[in-house]
Amino acid sequence: MSKTFYDSETKRARDLSSGSFRISVEFEYRRVFCKKCNAVKVETLSWLASNIRYTKRYERYIGRLCRELTIKRVVELERLSWYQVRQIEINYMHELVGRLGKITRHLR
Repeated sequence: MSKTFYDSETKRARDLSSGSFRISVEFEYRRVFCKKCNAVKVETLSWLASNIRYTKRYERYIGRLCRELTIKRVVELERLSWYQVRQIEINYMHELVGRLGKITRHLR
């Protein structure tokens, strides 16, 4: 990978709320030109969820809420659309299944 970046864009990701305040993280999202494969690659940020609109911890929080509450109630609490909450819940379940697979392989 090249040490210089191709271009960047300011993005925002929803994070956990603090009291009644909704928190968003603003960051520079970079695209990097790779000389080896002659292509532009997107920077990987370990704290971002697969949908870059949310942090991983916010996605886990929504996933845990969905285990206890209905999607409709989570929508009301977090002021997200039904589709957004459902997609986050699906991503959360995929993460849990992935972790479970690692645990069961370790126990064999």
